[in-house]
Amino acid sequence: MLVNLDMHKAALHAHDRGLERLNLPKESVDSIQKAVDRMWYSHGRKKLTGDNYYSKLKDRLHNDVGYAAFKKVGPPTQERLILATILSNGMKPRGQDISSWFTLNVKGSTPKVPNQPLPYTGMTPIPDNGHTSN
Repeated sequence: MLVNLDMHKAALHAHDRGLERLNLPKESVDSIQKAVDRMWYSHGRKKLTGDNYYSKLKDRLHNDVGYAAFKKVGPPTQERLILATILSNGMKPRGQDISSWFTLNVKGSTPKVPNQPLPYTGMTPIPDNGHTSN
């Protein structure tokens, strides 16, 4: 039961810090945890032997905006890597950098790229000019 309480407490902390430090919506923080879960259960639990890890967070323009810090929780047979907190760019995360294991692009308050072309909406209809087909 203590493990579940720790995970819930850390999840709330990560949501709060994401909003406070990087203006991240809750959905972005949840997507980070889902990406870590996929990595952890596919191959990460066999290769990651430490307790603390971090990954760089990037915005839509692929600029570094901060870090996602992770830690292992649970007994050795049921370990899980959880998102412990979100750090701004000026803060130093603990542990090993696992940024190359997956890409974490997040939604934030990044301004749109200027002079972006309008999305394609299809061709305008070709005028009939009164002709009928046989």
